[in-house]
Amino acid sequence: MKIFSSIKSKMLTFGLSISLIPIVIITTIYYFHTRSILRQKTFQDLQMIVQAKRLHVLDCIEAERIHTSDFSIDNFIREELRTITQNEVSMQNTVTNLNNYLSNALKIVPAQPHLVAVTIVDKFGKVISSTNEKLIGRDISHDEAFIQGIMKRYGETFVSQPHFSSYYDINCICISAPIISDNDTKPLGAIINTYNLSFLNEITANLIGIGNTGEVYLVNKDNKTMITKSKFVENLPLKQTINTMPIRKIIEENKEWGGIYPDYRGIPVIGVSMDIPEYNWILMAKIDKSEVFAPLKTSNTIVLTLGIICAAVVTSVGVTFALSTSRPIVDLRDVTEKFTKGDLDYRINIIRNDEIGNLSKSFNIMAEELANKINELKQIAEVLHVSESKCRFLYENLPLRIFYKDRNLVYQSCNENYARDLHIMPEEITGKTDYDFFSKELSEKYRTDDREVIESGYRKDIEDTYIINRQELIVHTIKIPIKNEKGECVGILGASLDITEKVNLEKEIQLSRHLALIGELAAGVAHEINNPITGIINCAQMLSNKASEGSREKDLTRRIIKEGDRIAHIVSKLLSFARTKDKKEQSIMSVHEIVSDALILTGPQLRKEGTKIKLDMPEDLPKILANSQEIHQVFLNLTNNARYALNQKYPGRHDDKILEILGEKIAINSHSYVKITFYDHGTGIPAHIRDKVMNPFFTTKPAGEGTGLGLSICHNIINDHGGKLTIDSAEGKFTSISIILPVS
Repeated sequence: MKIFSSIKSKMLTFGLSISLIPIVIITTIYYFHTRSILRQKTFQDLQMIVQAKRLHVLDCIEAERIHTSDFSIDNFIREELRTITQNEVSMQNTVTNLNNYLSNALKIVPAQPHLVAVTIVDKFGKVISSTNEKLIGRDISHDEAFIQGIMKRYGETFVSQPHFSSYYDINCICISAPIISDNDTKPLGAIINTYNLSFLNEITANLIGIGNTGEVYLVNKDNKTMITKSKFVENLPLKQTINTMPIRKIIEENKEWGGIYPDYRGIPVIGVSMDIPEYNWILMAKIDKSEVFAPLKTSNTIVLTLGIICAAVVTSVGVTFALSTSRPIVDLRDVTEKFTKGDLDYRINIIRNDEIGNLSKSFNIMAEELANKINELKQIAEVLHVSESKCRFLYENLPLRIFYKDRNLVYQSCNENYARDLHIMPEEITGKTDYDFFSKELSEKYRTDDREVIESGYRKDIEDTYIINRQELIVHTIKIPIKNEKGECVGILGASLDITEKVNLEKEIQLSRHLALIGELAAGVAHEINNPITGIINCAQMLSNKASEGSREKDLTRRIIKEGDRIAHIVSKLLSFARTKDKKEQSIMSVHEIVSDALILTGPQLRKEGTKIKLDMPEDLPKILANSQEIHQVFLNLTNNARYALNQKYPGRHDDKILEILGEKIAINSHSYVKITFYDHGTGIPAHIRDKVMNPFFTTKPAGEGTGLGLSICHNIINDHGGKLTIDSAEGKFTSISIILPVS
């Protein structure tokens, strides 16, 4: 057919078919709108019914409560009950009088046809009088109506939950109230009125305006049981459990609810619920869903039929259009996929004269031109690849960390060396900033330098020091602004080089010069000191020979000789500091004795300055193999350093001006060591210089008070003994220096 010879005519036919859809949609919307109105109206009608029924129930219960309250305050009943409880007259006569009175009272109250019995109970729960003579004399102290009723105040009543009474063989409700004497606040007993549950049935059974399937009933909230009669099933009150949605909503969420749900029969209904919290009941009103929506049954059929017809027409026309149109488009897609996979010589076989045929012709022309362009680009790409490979080879093999950031200080690229330091691959750095790799403080520093380069447009050389794995590294960084053809800065090119080895080599050369000078100075000092010290030792030896054993003179001369020898050794030690040393003579000795000797010299001065010495050195501490004079020199140096720090913090006496010397045996890798700790509460060591204090010539003392060699010499001595010297300190709080030496 010519009408379907072009896509235009096919689409026109398909559009006409689709125009049926709005008609179906409008009809469907009208149907559901009408359905919604019916449902809403039903909800409103049911809500008005439950509100009216609720008020009716409350009015009836209130009337019965008032009637019960009237009985409880009746003077005759109170006086007769008081007489019985006090045994003033014959009890039998009084009980008979009460029974007659109650019987007459029932006869003169015609508006109470549902009142089954009136019962008077004493305060112990024993029935004194009742219109049902079978109850007289029974003990009902366990009955809820008695327990709750007698606890009420004057004029108050209690309404029990509906239940089956074996006394009367009926479903009933009990209303009770206390009987209280005029002269006393304590109850004499209670009065219990029992009502047939049928008076509630009469309220819920009146179903005017609720349809043929409408129903109203009460439910006990405590156990979800039906209280009043069912319209459809016999003998359900107090037996049938109602666990429908409206009931659960009120019990679980304290929310009154209305909607469509299956009722206790399993039939879909529209219903609403209303809470009666005064008596812990729920009032339900419902009507079958089928009755509510019965007027829409015909409309439902029309909508369904129209929808099926419309769907069939649109589907058949759509399938015809899709098959006739999609096949050539699929062929065009297949050709395109082959072309994109590299088959540049493949072309479409044109067999149609419609729009798709014209599209195929245009595609073949485009493919021919595109194939030529692609071949040209491949040749250019090969040339660029060779050039890029050469640049990349240089870029990756230079001993530099190279990176590039844009004007916003965002990383764009880096080489392998820089990425390796950041523990990432080079391509992962794109889009990241310094904050992604460094601390906030360090990132701010880097970015400040970058901004300075961008704003000034000039190169900047930076030399930074870092501590990595407790090792100091010195890095030299060059940052160069990258500018476009307009001279505008568009980014930063940075290159970093580790110059630690170079700087350390320069420092070693400088240190060697210092040590050479010290060696020359030490040689002269040794000569000038050794001569007089030899005279002192010789004079002391002569005095010692003349002094008697055990005398104070003998002890003092020995100390002079000993300290003179130590002075001579210290001078030689200073001389040997700057040159290679032979291993000194070592012997087995007690750490306790060396510490004691050091304190003999420094103790008096420490105590004079107000420093307390706490010595915790076990007598059984293992001995060490060491040069006693060198270890003695270390202990004296550490004691003097602690003394200086304590005097700086506490110029006078103070409770915290304490030097603690502790000794203990420890094990490291199954080897035994002796650990001696010098702990003071002085000025402490700032964190930024803690790693430098053992460097030669580094000192925190003012000029003229320190040379910067003390801790350096101590460190070398301990290393020569195969030990270790460690420092722990907090600025302004404490310093703890530990010496660890192997056990002999």
